[in-house]
Amino acid sequence: MSPYYPNNYQPQMQCLYKFIALPSERVKVDFDDFVLQGNPAERCHEDYVDIYAELQQPEIRLEDAETTISGRYCGRIAPRTRISLYNIIIVGFYSNDNVQERGFNASYHFMKDERYHVGEKAPGTICDQTITAAAYSEGQILSPTYPGAYPNNLHCTYSLEGNPLQRIQLIFDDFDLYYGGPHCPYDWLKVHDGRSTDAPLINTMLCGYKHRGKVIFSTKENLFLEFHSSKAPDSENLGFNIHFKFSSEFVSLNFLGLPEYHVRGTECDQRIPSRGISNGTIISPNYPRKYMPGRVCKYLVDGLNDDQNLEKVNLVFREFNIPRDAYGKCNDGYVAFYLNGDDTEGMPNHQWCGNYTFHPVISKGPRLLMVLHSGNSSGWGFKAQYSFLTDYGIPGTLCSQNDVTEGSPQQCCFTYSGKSQELTGAFVSPRHPHKYPSITDCIYNFVASPNQLIRIRFVKFDLASEDPPPGVYPHGTEYCQDDWVEIYQIWSDSPKDREMRVGRYCKSLTPGPWISEPGVSRLKVLFHSNKDHQAQGFSAVYTFVKGKAKVADSKTSAQALTYERETIETIELEIEDF
Repeated sequence: MSPYYPNNYQPQMQCLYKFIALPSERVKVDFDDFVLQGNPAERCHEDYVDIYAELQQPEIRLEDAETTISGRYCGRIAPRTRISLYNIIIVGFYSNDNVQERGFNASYHFMKDERYHVGEKAPGTICDQTITAAAYSEGQILSPTYPGAYPNNLHCTYSLEGNPLQRIQLIFDDFDLYYGGPHCPYDWLKVHDGRSTDAPLINTMLCGYKHRGKVIFSTKENLFLEFHSSKAPDSENLGFNIHFKFSSEFVSLNFLGLPEYHVRGTECDQRIPSRGISNGTIISPNYPRKYMPGRVCKYLVDGLNDDQNLEKVNLVFREFNIPRDAYGKCNDGYVAFYLNGDDTEGMPNHQWCGNYTFHPVISKGPRLLMVLHSGNSSGWGFKAQYSFLTDYGIPGTLCSQNDVTEGSPQQCCFTYSGKSQELTGAFVSPRHPHKYPSITDCIYNFVASPNQLIRIRFVKFDLASEDPPPGVYPHGTEYCQDDWVEIYQIWSDSPKDREMRVGRYCKSLTPGPWISEPGVSRLKVLFHSNKDHQAQGFSAVYTFVKGKAKVADSKTSAQALTYERETIETIELEIEDF
């Protein structure tokens, strides 16, 4: 303690406290109470305590004081725990002529050095070690002075070498490195998935404190760790405590379709990209033998998602055996599905267990996430076929074979029925509001019930086409040669459907609000894009409305025109109100 503690210390005092342990020991110092005059922000130029925790000899030469000091402290914030790098700590206390405070009260402890040298120490180094499975099946890797504040300007390496067919698990029980930014410019830890710094990194450089609890697995039997500390400003971080384990009981990665599918650093997670490949097979670990209990394996299946392609994932199970618990529930083991591709958003969309196959699973976007939780029991697992479906991002029902007209595209075809409960809705160009892909044809079928009319209104319309020259082009066919939209009316009042093109539209030739004629049974909208430029496309609204009986053949064209005008005026009012 400082002189006269807990009473105030005296002015003009200089005290040295030297702690010298045995060569096989270290010194630990903890400050329990600390009140000194001075301001750390002003570099403690009044009263202060100096700590020297990195000395190899029990003497401090004045000319070396600045380079060997571990920290200077004043005010009311006590130094964090200090553990000597070798076997010596010196604490210096200094007071001036001004106001005095009660000083400090601290405790010291001599502790064994062996906990910092789990592996074989490299000659001539401070902290480079080689840890082999032959010597330790598991243990702790500590930063050089953990749980005391680590020194500056250190570089330590830890080489973990397992036996063939083994893998290595690291669990970050504690992790506290100085955080100077997301790229860790000061202090950092690197984990290489192999024998040396030439091996790929698992994650990137690690710093800060958010990695506590992190779990890392090697791909094979080796890991190589690098710890670096620099002269970070006001750094008093404690370092790390990492539990390691060598074992051949971790999941073997032989079940992966391709080695590169493995998510590096995980026990059994895999990411399967589309790469334009139409399908493939995924299986549970160790299939067709039983999987091991107590495992969590993620399967991230990624469809294409770029300017020209958007895919959904389709998953069909051929075999499935995840045992239920004693109550017939999925509390012990199950497979969870996240159709949006992210398990941080809450409950899964599906959670399956049992001994049978289920209906296909289709993602809502370009990624499907499936997670196997094996629980305490073990089953035969699963075998599933994945495929990628083109996703046009268009609301509607995919066309059945009966809805597809001759010459229409088979994939991008959607049907909207007046018999459904949804009598109004939206339809859009592929991938709207993003740019539509090139070389794409889509068909939109609107099927009316008897005495129904079909009205459509384009809310947005942006196609990549050349503007036509000034003039009136009622159908636009002559000038819309790049990207375009066509509208057709279809009658089913004869043995063969009769259709009439209303018009072709592009660029400034935008279709206005429009309603089908009486007797039209189906409305067809075609979208076409060429290989050149793309644009945002269109968004439109459709509505099935109750119409009048079909215009009789005896009606004059003037009467028909009056009927059409009356109908359009009524619909325009309804649209404005809608």
